[in-house]
Amino acid sequence: MPEFDINTEKRLMTDIMELLVTHYGAELSEEDLDHEIERVEQALNDARFSHQGQMRKSGEPYIFHPLRVTHLAARHWMDFPSVIAALLHDVVEDTPVTLEDVRGKYGEEVAHLVDGLTKVTSNIMTREDLKKETYKKTLLVAIDDIRVLCLKFWDRIDNLRTIDALPRHKQKLIAEETRMVYVPLAQHLGMGYVATELESLSYSLLYPRRAIRYNETIATQQHDNADFLRKIRARIMNACEQQKLDVVMKDRWRPFSVVSGRSQQRGFASLYTLEVQVDRIMDAYLFLGILHGLFPPIPGKIRDHLNLTSQHGYQALKTTVQADEHRMRVEITTRKLNSIQRIRSSCSRVQVPT
Repeated sequence: MPEFDINTEKRLMTDIMELLVTHYGAELSEEDLDHEIERVEQALNDARFSHQGQMRKSGEPYIFHPLRVTHLAARHWMDFPSVIAALLHDVVEDTPVTLEDVRGKYGEEVAHLVDGLTKVTSNIMTREDLKKETYKKTLLVAIDDIRVLCLKFWDRIDNLRTIDALPRHKQKLIAEETRMVYVPLAQHLGMGYVATELESLSYSLLYPRRAIRYNETIATQQHDNADFLRKIRARIMNACEQQKLDVVMKDRWRPFSVVSGRSQQRGFASLYTLEVQVDRIMDAYLFLGILHGLFPPIPGKIRDHLNLTSQHGYQALKTTVQADEHRMRVEITTRKLNSIQRIRSSCSRVQVPT
């Protein structure tokens, strides 16, 4: 394995371990944390050994796919059994390792997750029937344990991000499947971030030329409005400092989709959102007052989802203001609610809606 790949593997594993310690270090005793970390390290060794010599279509050593899936799982607060299952999620399907091997070494919980991620196999069923049976199997397991579906989302996101080496017709089939099956599932679970990511990746594969033009438009808007945004943020920050209000502001540019592609002609107003995080819900309303004192709000554009989560899974105040020459969308939430939304996106505490 080239030196770069070894360094990349070490960096990914270091990030994964740091995320796990950060998320769970306060919940577990030192002894329990060390035990779980050892199990993760063992799962990495087993995955590396099982996939040894296997390469993806791109020529990349296969181990990097489960590593990236595991990194996504760790970033989104998934627990230790989920992280171990992410590392091992392809071993039963693609290597001589059996589900009984996984169960014997890592227990029923991890084996259950790995089983839910393993495709159905048969020598007599058609490819289409096998795909339907795999959907059915995954969903039946997910009814009992939603973490299976979450791991499937992270697996699909990495596959879409690294799909370039596949033939064009296969890329389109996978993208269409994602759009028709996985995006609605993520939306149904209230995982707005995941649904948006899957949808954007899918549409970029289905409509590559539109995606390129759209991304060029975004790059132009970012360049042309850099000074404007710097001045607007400075005015907002100065007003907040006068009120001794601590805020964090982030730029968010709309990801590509068919809808965003059609609306890009409206320019900045349809492509940009200023994200604002404050400490308390009371501060969110205070910030809204400060913002409307600086820039007049557009009538009918205020939405309050701080206390009642929206159908897309976010909790925030939304408003649109006339900021000098531009209409600008602003989304305000608290740090705690932002963290909860990230946890919700992880599936670690999601309940299946009825």
